[in-house]
Amino acid sequence: MPDNFNPYAEWLGLADTLISPNHYELLGIDESVTDAAAIASAADRAMTRVRACKPGANAAAWAQLLDQITDAKKTLTDPAQRDSYNRQRKTPTAQAAAR
Repeated sequence: MPDNFNPYAEWLGLADTLISPNHYELLGIDESVTDAAAIASAADRAMTRVRACKPGANAAAWAQLLDQITDAKKTLTDPAQRDSYNRQRKTPTAQAAAR
């Protein structure tokens, strides 16, 4: 896989500069979205978009991205997991890692 390959940009249409998107960015939703059906629908759209791509030499990145989308869906549709995820994202360590 080329060093400059960005699966988030190539397969989800996210910004080229986004190399470690959070769950909300992966699914293309705002943090204010709490409806489980809306979150699941966004995840399904993201999965469909990625699955429509031919991964070729980037098969490992393709599979990893599908796993990340699945994890985002699972986390954000469960209120307890979502609260824990949001709290973790707000810690100084997590904020520094996101930069």
